[in-house]
This record gives sequence, C-alpha cells and structure tokens, in this order.
Amino acid sequence: MQFEIDNSKITILIADDEPTNRLIIKSALLKEKYNIIEATNGIEALNLAKEYIPDVILMDAMMPKMNGFEAIEKIQEDEKLQNIPILMITALDSKEDKIKAFNSGANDFLNKPIDFQELLLRVRSFVRIRYLYLQNIKARLDTNYNLPNLQALREDIQKAEHPIGIFFQIKNFENIIYLSGLEGSKIIVKKMIENIIAICKINKSQLYIISEDR
Repeated sequence: MQFEIDNSKITILIADDEPTNRLIIKSALLKEKYNIIEATNGIEALNLAKEYIPDVILMDAMMPKMNGFEAIEKIQEDEKLQNIPILMITALDSKEDKIKAFNSGANDFLNKPIDFQELLLRVRSFVRIRYLYLQNIKARLDTNYNLPNLQALREDIQKAEHPIGIFFQIKNFENIIYLSGLEGSKIIVKKMIENIIAICKINKSQLYIISEDR
C-alpha cells in the first residue's frame, strides 16, 4: 500500500544523557525533516512523552534519575502512550539486556556505535507503523464527540465473546435544536454523553456514537 507521510508532522523523542549522542542522532534525523524533542534522563523523557505524545521514541538504556528500562515501563503504563513505537539505543549488548529491553516494552533494540543507515530505516519503519495506527484510530472515531463510531462497534463486536448492547436514541432532537439552538443542543448532547460515560465506567462498558441521525 502506497501512502505519503508528511515528516514535518512527525515528532521523535530522543532520550540520552550524553549531549554528543543526542546531537549525532538529531543531525541524522533532521535530514528527514522530523520534529525532534530531547530528554536527558528517564524522568524527563516520561514527562515530555506525556506532554508531546511523540510518534517514535529513541531511548538510551543507562541514564541518571531513571534509566531507560524504567522509563519505558512507565510509558507503557500510560494508556495514551502505550502504542508509541520505542527503539532502545544502547551500548549494552548482552542477551539478558535485550530480553530486559523487550520485557520493559521496547519494540526494537539498536546497539552503539550506531549504524545511521540502520537507524533511519528503523525510524522510517516505526513512523509508518505509527501512521497506520493513527489512521485506523481516526477511521474508528466520531470526531464530533471523540468516541468510537459505528465501524469501531462492528469490529469490537466481532472480537467480543458475548457482546451485550444497550442503544440510546434522542427522540424529537429537532425540538431541542429549536429551543436551544445548534450550539446549545451540542452542549446538551455532550452533557448527556458525559453522564452515560460515567455509567459505562462503573460497568466497564464502552459508549459508541453510531449515527448522527437522532
């Protein structure tokens, strides 16, 4: 499948405590026109990941305050960050270190000294994976209310063993629009959705928007 990715909209987080290492990696990636953000330790990497939601993370293993293994584990605990591809770049090269990297949540492992052609190929691959993931999320999302749509419902029903559904429909919605106006009606609907979502959380359920025709 052929698709164009605008690299200027791709953000890559480089986490390494050595300024020279960050500069070398950054110089290679800037040729691809990626946006680059930098962290000097694991805690800073975690905080920047939460703030910017990067598309790819390049993580050094040995850093002060919080090492790369710990930082990756913390990133994996955050639902918003779990699907960001992470490449661990480190001088550690034992089998145990590689297993530890994958167990922490890293997607791949690259040894220092860095082969920059290999680095760029790995990053390009991760960017494509992230792009396809986000495109799939977008296709499954009702952008008006930031909730899963009908396509998402159909896909999730196929995966569920014993799906149970409750359907809500707003009757005479045109009357709400007439009395409250278009913007006012949107506020009312969003408030109703918030209340339903609160109930769904209690029952560990998911709310879907399946039609704009109320």
